[in-house]
Amino acid sequence: MIQEAFFMFKRRLKGIKSIKTYLGNEKEICCQIIKNCFNGEFFQASAGNFACFYIRDFGMCINSLLTLGYKKEVESTLAFALKTYAEHGKITTTITKITTTSTKITTTITRTITKNGKCAQDKSIDGKYANDKSVSGKCADYFNIAPDSLAFLLYSLRIAKDKKITNNKALVLEYKQFLEKEIKRYFEIIVDKNTGLVRKGYFSSIKDHAIRNSSCYDNCMLAMISREADKLRLENSFKKFDYPALIKKHFWHENDKNNMKKGRYQKEGYFKDDLDNDIPTGDANVFPYWCGIFDCASEDKEMAKSSIKAIQENKLDQPFPLKYFSNANYGRFLFLPSLFARNYEGNTIWMHLGLCYLDVIAMADRKLFNIYLNQCLNKYKELIKTHKNFLEVYNADGTVYTTPFYLCDDSMLWCSKFLELVNHK
Repeated sequence: MIQEAFFMFKRRLKGIKSIKTYLGNEKEICCQIIKNCFNGEFFQASAGNFACFYIRDFGMCINSLLTLGYKKEVESTLAFALKTYAEHGKITTTITKITTTSTKITTTITRTITKNGKCAQDKSIDGKYANDKSVSGKCADYFNIAPDSLAFLLYSLRIAKDKKITNNKALVLEYKQFLEKEIKRYFEIIVDKNTGLVRKGYFSSIKDHAIRNSSCYDNCMLAMISREADKLRLENSFKKFDYPALIKKHFWHENDKNNMKKGRYQKEGYFKDDLDNDIPTGDANVFPYWCGIFDCASEDKEMAKSSIKAIQENKLDQPFPLKYFSNANYGRFLFLPSLFARNYEGNTIWMHLGLCYLDVIAMADRKLFNIYLNQCLNKYKELIKTHKNFLEVYNADGTVYTTPFYLCDDSMLWCSKFLELVNHK
């Protein structure tokens, strides 16, 4: 962790010049970034500050990566992650990168965009000698165990199964005992056995600087663990609880006013941030639908539309999606991270959160939200062209996020989600 922090500070000292620039249009830039995020063994969260494996980021992107044609790279990433996790005896938020070097004849790999929008791979051997870097890793939780680490690993394995990744079934069988041990461990550490919800106390999360009390997002991760464990036919300690019912009961906040719709009153509401408040936040109103806990395309469509309305009314999507909060002063945060990166997860605009939000928009009612979806994607295109990169986080006014100690990350793997949305809009 100290080594990573030192690297980030050195990058900050270089200023905006440390952000790599790519040639080409927005699609070509994204293809180059995805290529740079794969280090030969696994997909890194970025090619900048976070040049290591984050299961959360990979899990958010796996479906897009497979759609774009990165089947072998996804297969390699899953094999690497499971092997490394098992060797260290636990599933963690992060696997840091340890690189060793040897010499061999290099293979030049180029990426081009096919007519259907996928990134195609062409290989040619150039016959030159170069350093060959092999990658291993060390597991670490930043800054504590996170419910979404196990959730996104199981989700990724199930997506790979659905997409018929060749070695996925063998991987699940090989690591079945380890996965079931981790399901039990996560259940014992994280779950309040009386309520089934995430217990009180700090856990790492998508907002890992924030101190929240059993957040809606974290409980969505418990629901995902339970569902994916069943789909992978793993022993499931979470099965005793009905998570969709629990999440709706404890986190769905109905507005006082009702809305007349189709001749009857339609109750409007939103998902609140955590058990301690009634604040509508970006992550709370995206992931209940993104995770598939509530079906925004059919029976829960009106709920999804109500959540989208709450996001828009609170201007969490302005000037582009998506903010966690509309108020920079809302919430409590870990002292040291906040000292170096103030308001990092306050009312800043996060691109991965925005892309997951646009996934929900597309699923909820693509025809109804088509103009809005295109406006958001066009804004993302503009940002990519301006910075010749896909950046991590922006200030509330749309400028690049920076502090005296931290400069926003670049070359994010998340751009795969943008590329998929653009190709299929």
